[in-house]
Amino acid sequence: MKKVSLKDIAIAANVSPTTVSLVLNNRPSRISEAKKAEIKALAEKYNYVPNANAVGLAKQTTNTIGVIIPDIENPFFSGLASAIEKELRSHGYNIILINSDDKLDEDINAIRLLINRGVDGLILTLASESLIKQDEIVEMLDKSAIPYVQVDRVYWQKHINYVTYNDYEGQFALTDYVIKKGFRRIILLAPPAISFHFKERVRGFKEAHLANKLEVDEAMIIPASYRYQGGYDITETVLSLKPDVILAANDIVAYGVIKRLTELNYKVPDDIAVTGYDDLAFSKMALVPLTTMRQDTKALGKHGVNLLMDQIKHEKEPKQIILSPVFIKRDSL
Repeated sequence: MKKVSLKDIAIAANVSPTTVSLVLNNRPSRISEAKKAEIKALAEKYNYVPNANAVGLAKQTTNTIGVIIPDIENPFFSGLASAIEKELRSHGYNIILINSDDKLDEDINAIRLLINRGVDGLILTLASESLIKQDEIVEMLDKSAIPYVQVDRVYWQKHINYVTYNDYEGQFALTDYVIKKGFRRIILLAPPAISFHFKERVRGFKEAHLANKLEVDEAMIIPASYRYQGGYDITETVLSLKPDVILAANDIVAYGVIKRLTELNYKVPDDIAVTGYDDLAFSKMALVPLTTMRQDTKALGKHGVNLLMDQIKHEKEPKQIILSPVFIKRDSL
């Protein structure tokens, strides 16, 4: 069956397509109430559906938001994307999702693509190495005049809307807890040194030691990847430092560490304790349920979308939201 067009409705009502457009979009006009009712009845009768591109062109909107995340295979980021998509849908927006594979060039290409597609806004969790060219990226975004929000990984610039978690607070709390439990040989598998989170996590780790009147051994701070294989591969190197506990950069890295420790006949937590960071859904279901710091992706997604809606619909002043992670105690510690 042929899709009914605006022109078809106009012919049936014996009016111009412009008249039909005015009526169906509830625009001001001198059209009689009787004719308006007739046009709307015809549209309903024939199940007329407006062309989304045409409506967007007329309103200079697309009802579409571009979302960039760094690693769709990481459950934290896939959970974040899901939370963002669900929240956007509740506001009547569609989503174009791009996975950058945590690469700077892919971020830049994706931003340009989304700008050219005419999205109404952007929600960005950019690659760690984008820090190298943050001024260039911010200039490109600002020149586009498209509202945008950074989520999780942020540039800390006052004119940028963002929502993130307090890395210093989380790492301090976790480190302070294990110190007070009596652990002294504490390894921090820190996020990659180029990452958004590295400095604040390391600062929290160090200051928790100082607050407990302990010296900081720099050799116990080891930048690692965010991936499972990174945790798995670095475990034997870490063992040479004779740790009591390993604080992994995230839950995925902790899974890799525990896997390798198990293969080497170490028991977690009896021989070596392990903690994660994020509190992924799998962490409570693991063979050794994981002690971790919870960063709620639903909260990140909700706040990020709400910040963007404030910019799109109300043009509010930029706002920054910093959330507090929550300590989750399980069997790995």
